[in-house]
Order: sequence, then C-alpha cells, then structure tokens
Amino acid sequence: MEWLALILSLPANSATTRTRTWRELKALGAGTLRDGVYLLPARPEFRSALEAIEAGVAVAGGSAQIVRIVSEGPQQERAHVKLFDRTEAFGELGERISQAGRALKAESEAAAMRTLRRLQKSFEDICRTDFFPGPAQQRGRKDLDRLQRAATLRSVVHGIDRHEHRGIADRRRRNAPDCRIGMAVMVHIGIVEH
Repeated sequence: MEWLALILSLPANSATTRTRTWRELKALGAGTLRDGVYLLPARPEFRSALEAIEAGVAVAGGSAQIVRIVSEGPQQERAHVKLFDRTEAFGELGERISQAGRALKAESEAAAMRTLRRLQKSFEDICRTDFFPGPAQQRGRKDLDRLQRAATLRSVVHGIDRHEHRGIADRRRRNAPDCRIGMAVMVHIGIVEH
C-alpha cells in the first residue's frame, strides 16, 4: 500500500506553528510514525492538504518534506494501518451514547435532540478519519441508530396529550395484546421502565 509521509522540523520558538500544524494533522486523521513524521494514505486530497501544511511550516521558518512510501510487506502494512485504528474513539463515543440513552427519560425533547445531533456529528467526525472501517464503526452506527429510534419514539410518546392517553388506555383494555407488544418495545428501548 502507498502512503504519504510528512517529515517536519518545526522552529523551537514557535508554539503557534506547532499547535496549528498539530491541529491540522489531527483534523486530517494523520497517524504518527514517530516525532515529526506523520503518515496518511496516498490520496490526492491528502497530498494537497499536506502541501498546504508544508508551505505553512516553511513560512514559519521550519522545514517539511512530503515523501511517498510503500509498505515493505504485510507486517509493515498492518503496522501502518494500525496507526489509523479508531476503536478507542468509537468506544468513547459508545459510552457517551449509552449515557445519553440512560439520560433520555429525564431530558426535555429539545435537549435530547441536541444531544443526538452532537453525537451524530462526533460519529461523522470519527468516520471521516476512519480510513479502514471495521467492527468498531459498525457498532457505533448501531448504537447511534438505536439511540435515534429511542429519541424518536420518546418524542412520539411524549407528544400524546392526556386525552389521547386516556383513549389509549381505554383501547388498551379492549385490545390488550397490541398494547403489550407496544409496551414491550418501549421497555426494551428504555423509554418506559418495567
């Protein structure tokens, strides 16, 4: 597999350049081979982004070179791919999704939807730099979908006013099996406690 390596030497007295360069590389999803050596898959969009970083470093008085490299076999390729493993990031997101699911009952509908949007954005941000998607991304997507279904169902359930609820209760007595199924679904996704 082909890679682009950015080899940097930044001026010691320029904390601003260091911080800016680090943030730009992090936003791209670059892996760190060692101090001052960053790796990305060889793609045109990454080359242009690395060229911009290279130019910024040169203006600040540092030096940077972009080098195209090829993995020297399966073992080295696995080591390079491992630099882009986002399992930990998806795990942290999964925990935040679980916390949001537990807090869903206590939050207002607006707060729940804001939380859901923030979590969706976080998921998309991680996916953007997950160049080799695997089970962690799939798990994250399932967790987020489950939370979205729960928030949507909660919104629908909370949208029913008391008169409608009384009508549902009356229908429930007449049509108990359907209501038991609906209640089981709400218990399963955590909207109603058993």
